[in-house]
Amino acid sequence: MSNFISRTLCAAGFLVALVWANSVLAQPPDANEIPAGRAPDGAPAPLWMIKPSGLPAGQTPEKVLPAGVILHLRLKNAQSLLDNVSQLAKTFVPPRAVPPPLKKSMDEPNALLAIIGMQTMRKPLSVEALAKMSGIDPARPISLSVYPGVPDESFVLLLPVQDLAALSAMFNQIPIRGAPQEVALEGGSALQLEVDRGRRLFIVASQETVCVCGSRPIAEQLLSAPERLDKSAFISRVLQQHPQDNLVLIFDAAPLRPILPMLNRYASVPDRAVMDLRRELLSGMRGRDLQTLNLQLRKRLGVRDVNELLDYVECVLAGSYEVLAENLLAQAATFDGASLALNVSADFQRAHFSLYSRSIKAAGGAKPLPLSEVGPAIGSVPGTHNYLLIAGQSPPATKAQIIGDVLERIGAKMKAKQLPLTFHAMLKKAFDDYQPAEGLESKVPWTISSMFGSGPIKPDAEATLMSYVQSWHKSQELTNVTAFPKQQPGFLKEFIEQQARTNNLNDRVYRRLLQETGIGAPSYVRDCRVAFAELPGNVTKITEETSYTTQWGWFGYNEHELINRRFTLGRDVGNLTLLCPGSRDAAGLANYERKPIPPAIKRLLTAAHVPADANQIEIARILQSVNDVTDIMVDLETLVHKDASDFLAKANAIRLQGGSDEEILKQLANLEWPPEVFELKLDPERGFYVTTPVYLTLPRPKMMPEVAELFKDYRALADEQGGAVGYQRTRDGEFEVVLVQSTEALATLVRTVGDRVFEGYVQNPEGQAKLRKLLRTPLDETARRQAPVLVNPNWEFLPPTSLPLRAARDFE
Repeated sequence: MSNFISRTLCAAGFLVALVWANSVLAQPPDANEIPAGRAPDGAPAPLWMIKPSGLPAGQTPEKVLPAGVILHLRLKNAQSLLDNVSQLAKTFVPPRAVPPPLKKSMDEPNALLAIIGMQTMRKPLSVEALAKMSGIDPARPISLSVYPGVPDESFVLLLPVQDLAALSAMFNQIPIRGAPQEVALEGGSALQLEVDRGRRLFIVASQETVCVCGSRPIAEQLLSAPERLDKSAFISRVLQQHPQDNLVLIFDAAPLRPILPMLNRYASVPDRAVMDLRRELLSGMRGRDLQTLNLQLRKRLGVRDVNELLDYVECVLAGSYEVLAENLLAQAATFDGASLALNVSADFQRAHFSLYSRSIKAAGGAKPLPLSEVGPAIGSVPGTHNYLLIAGQSPPATKAQIIGDVLERIGAKMKAKQLPLTFHAMLKKAFDDYQPAEGLESKVPWTISSMFGSGPIKPDAEATLMSYVQSWHKSQELTNVTAFPKQQPGFLKEFIEQQARTNNLNDRVYRRLLQETGIGAPSYVRDCRVAFAELPGNVTKITEETSYTTQWGWFGYNEHELINRRFTLGRDVGNLTLLCPGSRDAAGLANYERKPIPPAIKRLLTAAHVPADANQIEIARILQSVNDVTDIMVDLETLVHKDASDFLAKANAIRLQGGSDEEILKQLANLEWPPEVFELKLDPERGFYVTTPVYLTLPRPKMMPEVAELFKDYRALADEQGGAVGYQRTRDGEFEVVLVQSTEALATLVRTVGDRVFEGYVQNPEGQAKLRKLLRTPLDETARRQAPVLVNPNWEFLPPTSLPLRAARDFE
């Protein structure tokens, strides 16, 4: 619901733009401030008008705004946003919950505005009426742009004009200090408003556009800039990619690029700064203290004195800083900008994020997914398909080149200072010998990952609440399953064994480095190994072991070995190979049944328009679990009633067989008390009954079937609606991530449950009476007046429903 609320708030976006000038007020008005529409003496103030002042004509913000923008927020138009938000909000409204006076408003073109109008002005409000009141053209774009400088002073709010007089009347509602002044600017004039102590806004206008600026220089640029924003290749490129999106936010790095040469001076540490820092560090070291420190350094680290140690530190820090700074500046030089586009519709909401840089190469990302192969394979992946991660083949694992560059730079600096390179050579050799571990994603054309478990269970006739909870907990243990195209025989064995060999090689490199540097290798030996076993059902069990063998022993032993094991189950199914890491039970993988792809996933993929060169797709669905939750609650209530019924049958049998009160109480105390029983009470007419820890009495009518009935309509559509799909792709110069969220399932849930609540209870006296009987039974009232016969000792800490008589442990 929070997502729905946040999207609905977008409907007020253009209204916020209308009063942007008013929103910049940071201080309360003082005695010199003119309240909205009033003169200092309280008499009505004359209406001041916004007049054309030399602003260039243009139907889009990009033809009016000067070039050089850093941030550009563009609302396609108020009409489409309000219509889309209204259609979205309408899908959540239960028809039976709409009051009769508002039913007609629901049929209006923009139901949301119509209802707001009925609640505020007693008549429907339309986009056209709102535009007439504000003077803003609802069919043209609105923008907020920020230029280099202080954001509060370098912004431009652009409003398309339908009626300049109406827009002027709206601006007259802004509290200002003094009267507006017309100031002459190069290329025209501007209307100056003082909205705060020393804070001014400048309004420049044409017959079809009004711009509110944060400073005079920005207003002058609007009037006389030789180049307009539509000449920006980057801004035009982004807007061409998102012609239908409601809201587009663009960050253009081009205006900031001229400052990059000035940053080059920070790419290295100045020698003078290093010398001053060293002098400051050594200033407190004198005489014997310095001599003692030098002796310790020679003994422990093998360096001559403090100066040589500082030389090493300088080489390491300066070399690392320079390489990192150079890489950062190189990336900044190729960075073009970023964009975020949002689109709201009645069923699907879309967000599109892109990074633009000339250093982004398609070859550096994962390979595009062959959608014609991946689509049919989804149905063969075990699980409910509520979560799927589909990834193309990633590039081969490589060493971090930046680490090698850092080592080279440090070595060059050490050589320049004529420092011994022994330790550096050890590090360099360790880096050269290190082998990055290859992942499965880089070895196969594509992978599909999902969650796989045995699924929810149903209580059998003999189950108790406790046994059901234990079985249910075990059944919910999920594991990740990965599917990929079946490779040549022996591929999986060779791949996993190669991983073990790589880990062992890197461990030897690490041990060698510790020995060469004098630190000393650990007193244990680490070894990775793999074992394979064939299980029934064409399942292969892969056991990966990491052992740690000590070089000493206790209790008469010469060494000890600690072994960590990880299990993975594998199986070939058709043209796929399935891997389930962390799973011991092979029966689930051997006996799973292929399930069809839920229609909701097909709808999501269709709505997302996944391009052919996408290299990763992620699908997630949550709301369909509402069905599982309601089933579980029905099962739990059934077992609570069953446990209580069995307990009462045994208790009543003891009571009816006769005997003294003490004997009966002792036998009752020796019964096995279910955890859902709190107190045992006796009603003269009904016999024994119990209360629960939530102070309800049993037996009583079941409530959860009635609750489940509320979700009946939603259950029929749960597999067809809802979920989110995201995809990413890497192209030369651009990396993009797109997220498409379906609100159909949430809207259907709210709408159908709301309708059933109103139809069955709110508008139905018989339903209300039935609900009261479910919530409060005559036995509940009786329990308030009767003391318990016995209290379950596990619940004695709870306040009693009445004064307790005896606890079961009194008879142990």
